[in-house]
Amino acid sequence: MREAVKGPFSEALESVLEFTGEKVPKRSIEELMQKASVDFEDYYSDRKPTPPEETSEIRLGQPKPN
Repeated sequence: MREAVKGPFSEALESVLEFTGEKVPKRSIEELMQKASVDFEDYYSDRKPTPPEETSEIRLGQPKPN
């Protein structure tokens, strides 16, 4: 699956063949990706983002002359 999300399915198929020596039909890769994406929303809805660290002001520009 990692190869399938990196680029076109044809490249994923080539990678699988290269690494395993097995030819996988394009339709199989497409079906696997559809099944894997079904729980995408649920997976991320259960995760809470970590709060940002406290920061201080950032000032840009030239200092004013005295």
